[in-house]
Amino acid sequence: MAIVIIGGLLSSLLLTLVVVPVVYSIFDSFGRRWGKKQKTDYATMMEADYVPNEHYIDEMDVKHN
Repeated sequence: MAIVIIGGLLSSLLLTLVVVPVVYSIFDSFGRRWGKKQKTDYATMMEADYVPNEHYIDEMDVKHN
């Protein structure tokens, strides 16, 4: 019984720390090689277009009588 538990722990450790990063790296290199040739500008994508809601009432600013 202990051999099964230890084997399961070792196999899950191997999958998590070795197989998943290697497969991710392979797919990432395929994507870089045959993917879009245009570079993505993440800095402009992360800028938020903030438009305040005109009907919003901040409950912390409301004075309670």
